[in-house]
Amino acid sequence: MHHEDEHAFSNSGRLSASLQEHIRKSVPTLVERRLVSEDITEKVKGAIFDAEYSIDAVKAASTSLDIFKGINEKLKHSVHAAQRIKYAQTRNPSMYEGARKSPG
Repeated sequence: MHHEDEHAFSNSGRLSASLQEHIRKSVPTLVERRLVSEDITEKVKGAIFDAEYSIDAVKAASTSLDIFKGINEKLKHSVHAAQRIKYAQTRNPSMYEGARKSPG
């Protein structure tokens, strides 16, 4: 054996032990980091789902807003029509006398 080969061979045992020690110390930390990473990933996925659901709810509410505006307009017209009828009844009560009496 050459001197360099003997030196490398004698160091290989120490290198192996050192590598094993490094792995023994590093693996638990790496496993913990992976678990934390997976937990964060799941939380991010949940947040994305919630955000998308909220966006869909806002879009649906926007569509509903147009419907409610239409209902509001119809209610305004109905109230106005009722006020006109009431005003007409006060101006000419005899014309509406028969309408107030229940059939019987």
